[in-house]
Amino acid sequence: AIKMRPSLYLRNRLLEQFAREADGGWLRIYSEVETKDISAPAPGQLIAELRIGAPGFVPPLAGALTARPLIPENSARVKARAKSFRVYAPDGKTVLWDGSVGEKKSKQFFDLKMERVDVDRESKVTIDDLVVLFPET
Repeated sequence: AIKMRPSLYLRNRLLEQFAREADGGWLRIYSEVETKDISAPAPGQLIAELRIGAPGFVPPLAGALTARPLIPENSARVKARAKSFRVYAPDGKTVLWDGSVGEKKSKQFFDLKMERVDVDRESKVTIDDLVVLFPET
């Protein structure tokens, strides 16, 4: 096996492809932690579904892809604690990537941080920042 270390140029080009795949897609927030196998059914209950714009991201810079503002969910589907998310292609079926969810004030690492992870049914759900990182190693 070869340990591959992609250049910054290549990391940014790969992130551009991530953006193209996700443009016009969906970010769905779930009540259970992400599954070990991304092809497994979504974890727990669907709390909210936010729309990714088209274009949904600004061009990648320094190995980071930053989303433009997501279209919020105006009425959460259930009352639950957000624990994971999945990003879907525009068809709403093809899973592109997933990750963990936590509170902004937490010192723990989470892939996506929300102001409040305890979501009330029928409340508005917004995501202020979504950044996808492609680290050097």
